Amino acid sequence: MQFVQPAILWGLLTLSIPILIHLFHFRRFKKVYFNNVHLLKEIKEETSNRNKVKNLLVLLTRLLALGALIFAFAQPFLSAEDKDATTRRSVQIFLDNSFSMESTSEEVPLFTRAKDLAQEVIDGHAEFDEYLILTHDLEAKHQRYVDQQTALGFIDEIKITPEVESLDQLMSVMDRLHDRGTESIVERYLISDFQSNISQIQTPVDTSISLLLLPVRSVQESNVTISDAKWSTPVPVRDEQNQLLVTLENYSSQEQEVELRMTLNGVARPLGAIVVPAGSEIVDTALINLPAIGWQELVLEITDYPIAFDNEYFAAFQMREEINILNIHEGQENVFMRTAFESTDYYKLSQTSKNGIRYESLPTTDLIVLNDLKSLSTGLIGELVKYAQQGGNLLIFPALEADLPSYNALLAKLSADQLVQLNDQENRVTSMNTDAFVFTDVYESQRLNTRLPQTNQYWNIRKSPTSRRESLLQFQDGQDYLTQYTIEKGNVFLCSVPLDEEVQDLVRNAEVFVPMLFKMAITKTIQEPLSYVIGRDEIIPIRSNLISTSGRYLMTGMDEFIPGVTPSKDQTLVDVRDQVSKAGVYTLSVDAEEKVKMAFNYDRIESNVTYEDLTIVAGRMGEHIQIANQQMSTNLASVLSTNRIGVSLWRWFLAIALLSLLVESLLLRYWK
Repeated sequence: MQFVQPAILWGLLTLSIPILIHLFHFRRFKKVYFNNVHLLKEIKEETSNRNKVKNLLVLLTRLLALGALIFAFAQPFLSAEDKDATTRRSVQIFLDNSFSMESTSEEVPLFTRAKDLAQEVIDGHAEFDEYLILTHDLEAKHQRYVDQQTALGFIDEIKITPEVESLDQLMSVMDRLHDRGTESIVERYLISDFQSNISQIQTPVDTSISLLLLPVRSVQESNVTISDAKWSTPVPVRDEQNQLLVTLENYSSQEQEVELRMTLNGVARPLGAIVVPAGSEIVDTALINLPAIGWQELVLEITDYPIAFDNEYFAAFQMREEINILNIHEGQENVFMRTAFESTDYYKLSQTSKNGIRYESLPTTDLIVLNDLKSLSTGLIGELVKYAQQGGNLLIFPALEADLPSYNALLAKLSADQLVQLNDQENRVTSMNTDAFVFTDVYESQRLNTRLPQTNQYWNIRKSPTSRRESLLQFQDGQDYLTQYTIEKGNVFLCSVPLDEEVQDLVRNAEVFVPMLFKMAITKTIQEPLSYVIGRDEIIPIRSNLISTSGRYLMTGMDEFIPGVTPSKDQTLVDVRDQVSKAGVYTLSVDAEEKVKMAFNYDRIESNVTYEDLTIVAGRMGEHIQIANQQMSTNLASVLSTNRIGVSLWRWFLAIALLSLLVESLLLRYWK
């Protein structure tokens, strides 16, 4: 038998006090006079013997009660051969505080049950043990060992978070924080619902570490979420019916019907009921007319229980006042281009000669047209390449007298095909790629009598095996009339024919020329994101022209904070790391002037409520891993205490003390 508090056994010396009291307790006798004491002597001797036996029994019960109490406070136990209750333990606890823990089991939130289990783990250990409390937040104050009371305080303070880390990542943090130079025993406890998306553990656990999996799970495994939303076109167009593609996913085993609602700039309207098949996703199309200019706030919402964090999807985007097109000519403006854009205020055309280009305005231009330039300077080539790489659209019409070396130098840097020689034969365009964005949705149907361009001269083109090419219009002999190339964030359109009306009739063919220019101006290789993901998108790049390079920055919305801002010539990086904790639309202001709106949504990784098989999880970790059953979870503190110190005996000694006091009371009451 061993003792948790052996020093208390010194209290056994107090047993001498009742003995001394008993030995030196002399009663004062009262004198009674009798005329005959012959019979009294016999009675006196008999009574004295009985009192001695009674007092001795009372003394023994008192000694037994006091001794049993001292033993109980010393916490005796029967230890197994491989147990040492006096060794300090490093207790590591992971408490899952992700959104999936908001589910309920028997009307009790899983998160509440998980916190109770964490407290029971601590109650099942000793005060001199050290404790490490980790959550998905990985807060700095949690990444250190603390005493028992501090650990209990940490557990009380833990709240649900949008942050999600894999168990592999959390286990590596625990390994890093443990000092392997100490002699303490490491005990690790994982309290989670063990969703499949975070439980794909690949790293085995060191056999020297005791690991117990404590599952808390909901009976109902169902959830429908809005997982994504994007425009069907690269950018929405003002005063038109824009198609918003909304993706809904159903993670349950039964089909679910949900009501989809939309709120645009504070004005709500229903989009109708949507049936989502079991275990699949669907894409619903919402038609949205956008007459206003400036920044727009959009919220999509469904009603779904019990997991509700992913029922809303926030989006923010800018409706620009105009689309800017720049026509660079050799010295004379193109009348046909001016006529094409006179009927619209949304598309704004500027024309300039190659000697009058304002290079600082190029980043704000959506489409640059090189209109029959005879030669290209080195400076212009450099600016055009940078413009295209940063997301601009460049349309090239080479002149009949084009300087091939300068043109091919530009095309080489744009990873496009090369101009070879001028062909004087007549040719006609006979094929249009209506699957390409430039011509998709332009015509209600591909009519056989659609008038396509024809030319009497054109440039032969040598195709490069490395170019990212898409043919838009082709001649009848299979050669390309108009080709699109993708370069980093931008697009390059190369026409093999000059724009001169004496060479071809494209400028007089309004049904091809006008929509082609309109669609090229809004072509984007990378669509501007409608929203960002909390915890994943921490550095947000925005166009430099949207904000100034100096000033006081402030981000307002569900939270208010000062972001980190790194301006540069091409773009500005906004650092929101660890500062956005709630989903919603945030506004970036510079010197109290609103500049940019950004929407943030919770990570949908927790939307999938599929639970991982714990036997598989334990198998990946190692054969020594244990899984708590229902009975163990119900009496966790007691089970852990027994496992730590063996069979505890203090309750038995307390019972002996109470029984001794009862016997003493009976002796004093009924022994007359």
